[in-house]
Formats: sequence, structure tokens, C-alpha cells
Amino acid sequence: MGRSKKRAFNEIKDRVWRRLQGWKEKLLSQAGREVLIKAVIQAIPTYAMSCFKFPAGLCSDICSMANRFWWGQRQGERKIHWLSKHKLIKPKSEGGMGFRDIQLFNQALLARQGWRLLHNPHSLIHKLFKAKYFPHCNFLEATVHGNASFIWRSICDSKQVLIDGMRWRVGSGEKIKIWKDPWLPCLSTYKVISPMNGFDEHATVDSLIIRESMCWNVPLLENIFLPRDVELIRQIPLSIRRPPDIRIWNGTKKGVLTVKSAYHFLRTQQTNVEASSSSLNQCGSNVWSSIWSAKVQPKVRMFLWRACRNILPTQTNLFDRGVSQTYSCKWCLEEAETSDHVLWQCEFAQRVWQASPISFPSSYDTRLSFGDLLSSCIHDLNHPSLELFFITAWELWCARNELFWNETNVTVDDICQKAACRLVEFLDVTA
Repeated sequence: MGRSKKRAFNEIKDRVWRRLQGWKEKLLSQAGREVLIKAVIQAIPTYAMSCFKFPAGLCSDICSMANRFWWGQRQGERKIHWLSKHKLIKPKSEGGMGFRDIQLFNQALLARQGWRLLHNPHSLIHKLFKAKYFPHCNFLEATVHGNASFIWRSICDSKQVLIDGMRWRVGSGEKIKIWKDPWLPCLSTYKVISPMNGFDEHATVDSLIIRESMCWNVPLLENIFLPRDVELIRQIPLSIRRPPDIRIWNGTKKGVLTVKSAYHFLRTQQTNVEASSSSLNQCGSNVWSSIWSAKVQPKVRMFLWRACRNILPTQTNLFDRGVSQTYSCKWCLEEAETSDHVLWQCEFAQRVWQASPISFPSSYDTRLSFGDLLSSCIHDLNHPSLELFFITAWELWCARNELFWNETNVTVDDICQKAACRLVEFLDVTA
């Protein structure tokens, strides 16, 4: 493999680059580019990531190439990246696009290999690695020697993921240390919180079990542990057959580690140092779910997502980035053009909504933000009024673009008629 790991993996980076260059991004919508990134680009390095730990720089380069493609940036061009890659990799239910964090996905794949070494002792790969690297202990206790292969070093880097995400399932209790190991069925640390009070710190769980009947020694439990721990311990079932203690994964119901559950575990562990934007605070997970499951065209869903994240190319957003010389609305020429203004608060937008067949509750104030408006509509409107609201907002934005780029005034009636026709056509096609 050599000392320069990044250079050794350049072929994978080149494959990603060649694939991106082969696509005509001008012919693809942003929704189409999303599909290609998730189905093709993020799948290219998967096989290699199952065996090797990728350098952080390589993961960052692949992510950057995908982001440039996502925002429509071609060679020699500069495009505005309206949202950071750290926000794009958030799940759609949290306001992101659900792109993979390549580095975390790499860790999840390697953790799966470590799980197999821990639980499949009869597999060929386990026998090979055990004979060479851990002949007298298990995988979690193995060390990395100076002449160890890069594959072994990579898999060993996943041990901490397993340690943090596993707990013991009590069988006989002989292998589980009461005070040190995670073994309680709770959603925090899975460990006992009671003080030892002079009890043997190396004691195992089998000392809490009545061997003859294989049931918990309740008087002993109540004497040693706090009520919280006693209740949790008594919830653990015991078998008269005394099966061996086994380590299980906390992230799945069956206790078996999957790449998906390991990735989710790593994501929840990762601390988010970026402050959440105001648009994200306005919209909860139910709003994001409603947007992505809406029965409208993919480009309309993408538009709604961008509007709620406040990353539409409005005059205000362009002015803030030094692109536009003015931030006033093209329709009213008075207020600053924000997503909230152009889609709801502007006088022209209000005329469109009043002319539409959607019956808004009288409590809807003209000063509502678009995120709050959309959240209220999701709660108050039924099908197909909600879909008509989504498409009318899209047509309103298209009318704004016609005025901005072509100086063409689209009438209120035209906007309402186009929205209704577009909805009927889409529902007919998808029926």
C-alpha cells in the first residue's frame, strides 16, 4: 500500500471524476443529480471502503466533487453553494438532503467487518486474522503491531464503534462484570449507576443469580442497587438452559449490527458544531417529511425545500453574497425580496393567493414567514388543496423569474391557471 495512502486510492477518485464528467449536468434537474449522486457516485468507493480506511482528505475530495456536481458547477465555472456539505448530509427529516458522510460510512463498513470477526469464529477470514494477530484473545482485545497489514489496521480502527454501540445480553452472567460492562436494558449508558458500597468491583453478573432456579436474587439486588437499577435488572429474562453471554448491537431490534444502523449510530454520536439556521428551527421533521412525500413534481419538492431553508436565489440572498447590487422586490419595488416576501408577504403574492381556489383560514397573517405558512397549511389543508398550494408557490416563483430575466409580467390569473393545470396533469399521470 505504501506510505501515501491518498495516492494509492487516487484511482477511485479518478473514477468518480470521470463519471461526473460523463454526465450532462445541464440536461439534469437538481432532483436528477440527487439520484445520480446517491445511486452511483456514493456507491463507487463502497467495496474498497469495506476493507480499507480512507484518508480524510480523500473522503473530503469525493464529497467536494459530488457537491460541485449537485450545485451544477462545471469546469471553469463558479457556482454558489447555498448550503454547506455538513448540512446536506443531514437526513431529509432534519432538513438536509440525506447525502452520505463518506468518512462515517467508511467507519460503518469497517465496523461491520469487525462485528463479523467477533461473532463468526468459524469463517475463513476470522481464522486467518486470529492465527496472525490475536491467537490468545478475542478481536476487541487484539493489538496492532508495527508490521500489521493496512487491512488489519483499518478494521481495528472500528473497534471503538463496536465498544460504544454494544452491550451484553445476559445468559449465564459469567462473563459480564457488574460495575464495568454495559448490560442493563436502558437507553443511556447501559451501565449500573449504583455505588459499589464495598462490593467486589470485579464481581460478575452470575453472582446476582440463584443458580438452581435461574432467577434473580431479588433481596440481594435490593440490598446492593438503587431502585432504578433493581427495576432494570428484574426486566432481564433468564433461561434455565444457561446460554452463554453474548454481545449484541444496540441499534437494531435483533441485536445484529448492520451498516445502516452503524452509520446512524455514528451520525448521532457526531456533535454538530454549526448553529442551526432559523429556517431549520421553523420547520420540524413533519414538515420536511410532508415536503418530500408530496404528490407533486420532484422539482417542486426541491423548490419547497430550498424555500424553507432560505436558499432560493432571491435578491436579498444575492445581495448578501455580493452578486446583486439591489435587494428590492421586482413586483412592489418597496420591500426587500426574501423568500418570505416573494412567496407570501408581497402585495402581488397576496393577490395570487386570494385568486386561488385554496381556502386559507382567516387566522393566516400576511406577516407569516413561508416556513410557518407551509407548516400551517400542512396541518390545515387536505388533499388536493395542499398539493395545489405547493404548485402555486412554485408557479409564483416561476413568474418572478420571468419578470427578473425576461421582463415579462405574468398575470395573477395565468399563475392560478397554470398551477391548476399542472396539478391535474400530474395527478392523471400518477393515478
